[in-house]
Amino acid sequence: MWLPQRSARVLAILVGALAVSMWPGWSLNPEVLDNLPIHTWGPYNTALNHGYESENRVSPVIPTSYQATRGPHVVGVQFIGDAQVDLKHDHFGIKITGTHMRTPFHVPNVYHAGFVGWRLSKPLAPGRYNVTFDFPGFDIAPQSWTITVTNRRVAPARLSSSASLILKSLNTVRSALNLDPVHWNDALQLASMAHVQYLAQNGYNAPSFHMESPGRPGYVGRTPWNRDMAFGWPSPLAGEVGIEWAIPSEAVTIVQDLVDTVYHRLSILSDNLLAMGVAETSGPHGAVVMDLGFGYRANLPKAIVYPYDGQPGVPTAWVDIESPNPVREGYGHIFGYPITADFPTVAHLNGVRLWLAQDRHRVPVVIDAPGTNGMQSNQIGMVPMRPLRGNSVYVAHLVGRATFDDGMDRPIKLTWRFATGGQNQSLAATVESPVTVVIADMTAGSGVTIGGEPITLYRRQGRQPLKVVARGRTNWDGLWTLTLTHHQAGDYEAVSATNNATVFWWGNHG
Repeated sequence: MWLPQRSARVLAILVGALAVSMWPGWSLNPEVLDNLPIHTWGPYNTALNHGYESENRVSPVIPTSYQATRGPHVVGVQFIGDAQVDLKHDHFGIKITGTHMRTPFHVPNVYHAGFVGWRLSKPLAPGRYNVTFDFPGFDIAPQSWTITVTNRRVAPARLSSSASLILKSLNTVRSALNLDPVHWNDALQLASMAHVQYLAQNGYNAPSFHMESPGRPGYVGRTPWNRDMAFGWPSPLAGEVGIEWAIPSEAVTIVQDLVDTVYHRLSILSDNLLAMGVAETSGPHGAVVMDLGFGYRANLPKAIVYPYDGQPGVPTAWVDIESPNPVREGYGHIFGYPITADFPTVAHLNGVRLWLAQDRHRVPVVIDAPGTNGMQSNQIGMVPMRPLRGNSVYVAHLVGRATFDDGMDRPIKLTWRFATGGQNQSLAATVESPVTVVIADMTAGSGVTIGGEPITLYRRQGRQPLKVVARGRTNWDGLWTLTLTHHQAGDYEAVSATNNATVFWWGNHG
């Protein structure tokens, strides 16, 4: 085994638009005890998904006034926690007045992922517009904001081959856990392209990796959501993740670098992540930037945890180079692999306790509590103080209370298990096509790839023994590319010589 030397890469800061209960992770069916009588569930709730707001409550995310580099096609308001069927029955109104336009209140004609608005026959032309959204029947006054469309020329969005592979890598991870796929979006793509060029010209501290300063070359907007809306994303419910580097990495390692974190993982594996754009540059201020667009899906799991229930071959250790830092004064140090938990339909976690045990012995951990540092109020994380024991089963426990989006307060309890591999290796996969898959092997946290590592690919067959499909070895870049023209669609597991592993779906159904 040998480790190629790579330039240092530092995970950049995750920026979220609002502290809302709509973020993150892995989907599973753990033990969740709420003691909820059936008659309390609404028509859009299930036993494992309590918490959508009732038809008499709405939670709008109102845009602030902003400058648009490209005229938007759709204008409206994003709602959080509201069932789409309910939103269609509400009597909202939207009015757009200004340059080249003066209209009466319209009944919204767009209802998608909690977004309610008006689709224009053509984008807003350059000029200044006032938008008013009315909430008749609710104790919310009409809300107004302005959109100023500039005359700036915008090159068409382009989906590069590397961006396409990053999207496939992310969706490979998501499909393995039955999370909905993320789609490419040209507005988010333009925003990521503009910001990565800004970083290349101005550096990482102008004033920070994710923020821009007016007057500097390439300035578009101060925050990620300012830039996303400037190019046409319809809502401030957006975010950005990124990695600083001098030499670009492969798509599969980029995504796994972000999964092997605390805060970044929670956004890119969110069940409410709808779309993304990706751009990258190399050089002294090179980076990859992913702009993320969120909404609110109709069916959300109550509990989302990572490592997920039953996950095999989890890395034993992790290098903390994440910002914000989940372990105070721990930057650059080695810890055990981090664990996160999220409740998408919960507004607030209260008095929650999370702990980890191996062979009935508790593991010393650092807790990232709900609402602190980079955590939202419905999330919690923990980082073991020491590397985990190899080839061992760990049990995570969570107890506390939850205030759901519909206002109900109930006890919660989760228990889930995962197994470690033998080392701190993190395996990942990208299904590039129905016949080609790329397996990557790297050091968890640092993202340093591991070459010359033997890999065995197995077919998972329910409770039957794993079936060997192929054997290979990673190349200098830590990758093994496998093409099989004839294989059964289903779940596969790639296992390294150290017994670290990754599970993914491969076939015509994804």
